[in-house]
Amino acid sequence: MRRSNLILTFVESCCLLVEGAGCDQKELWEAFDQWRREADLFDIGRNTFYKRVSELFPREGGKVKRLFIKDPEEWEYWEAHELRRVYLISDGKFVKIGVSSNPEYRKGFLQVGSSQELVILATFPGDEKEEAELHAHFSQKRERGEWFLLTPEDILWIFGYFAYSDIE
Repeated sequence: MRRSNLILTFVESCCLLVEGAGCDQKELWEAFDQWRREADLFDIGRNTFYKRVSELFPREGGKVKRLFIKDPEEWEYWEAHELRRVYLISDGKFVKIGVSSNPEYRKGFLQVGSSQELVILATFPGDEKEEAELHAHFSQKRERGEWFLLTPEDILWIFGYFAYSDIE
């Protein structure tokens, strides 16, 4: 199973959603940090974690409502490669076909060097194998590096590629 959002994967793997429950946000951060270190996953930083959690779950004071942290003995772990996503990022003209375990972070990194607003068009479960297959398929449409001049039909083809692939 491949996951695309590290925080939601953590919640699904290490927490219970319980009406009326509330978890101290510092305690939640410490559990997340322990979980991601044990799984050798990337660090998103405490402030980013707090911001993203508050976007996903209501807070009251310093508590995150509805979350209860499971006993660490019950936590589920994922390999880093299981979190990989093939992404399509567009600048309005060209589309970058890449792979990352955090496409949103990758988009932000790319945005620094781009004068155009970048948008994530889609992400799919996949890794370097699927990325290389897409690069080969669209090699005639390569503009530069991993950037391609794709039509809407090409993008629909990519959706079909992932819909009918053997990805678990």
